[in-house]
Amino acid sequence: MTYKEQLKELLFDDEEILQDIILKVEPLLQINKTNGVIKFKIPAKTLTDKQNILLYIVGARFAHDLGLREKPEVSNQELIDFTGKTKDTISSRLSELKRKKKLCSSERGRFFINPVEITEDINNISTTFKKNKDKG
Repeated sequence: MTYKEQLKELLFDDEEILQDIILKVEPLLQINKTNGVIKFKIPAKTLTDKQNILLYIVGARFAHDLGLREKPEVSNQELIDFTGKTKDTISSRLSELKRKKKLCSSERGRFFINPVEITEDINNISTTFKKNKDKG
């Protein structure tokens, strides 16, 4: 194997990561095939605010990729409406997630996922859900 061929083994793209994320979130959320509305299959109260936000924004990304949503980004207000949390709570959690590079923003107040950085978080949510499901 040549040096260049070896280097190519190091390459990845977001699509590969997103395919893995799909497998992890399939038991956790649904997307309405008519209007792209995101619905959790698990009780939102079993998740932290940050987990709710990440999972919802993942759903928005997939709804966009399915052609059911114009943009993959989610606004503060959309998250407030979905979670029922206050503006201050959502803004604080979004700032934390953005600071940790889990989210990016294309414009002020609109956020989308960074697939590379959220993989571990999605794995944690999925694992926690599986453990709770197995107990109950």
